[in-house]
Amino acid sequence: MVEELKIRVSIIERFEELIKNGKSLPNTNPHTIRWGANYRKWELSCLNILKVTFGEGEYYNRIKSHQKFGNREAWIPYGIACMESAKEEIEQGLLYKIEHLISADFFDSN
Repeated sequence: MVEELKIRVSIIERFEELIKNGKSLPNTNPHTIRWGANYRKWELSCLNILKVTFGEGEYYNRIKSHQKFGNREAWIPYGIACMESAKEEIEQGLLYKIEHLISADFFDSN
């Protein structure tokens, strides 16, 4: 139980770090190579933690698909909102509930 709590705290800290990094990205002139590189680095880190935490589900797909927006200025705030929402789910115990259901299902099937 203590190890699970440490992992959850570590995940929450990583989400907070990525949200902070997203908020620090300049949202000016998003058509430059430097902006694109900084954004992509942040986006890949977000996709990685979302995939590791939730799998390729709703949060992962939302971040990935929002690039279809023609307005690049919207990419960062939209990505930050997705990350904040995912972090709130973890804080509210969603992962614990999912882990508990999976464990219960595994033991019931044996």
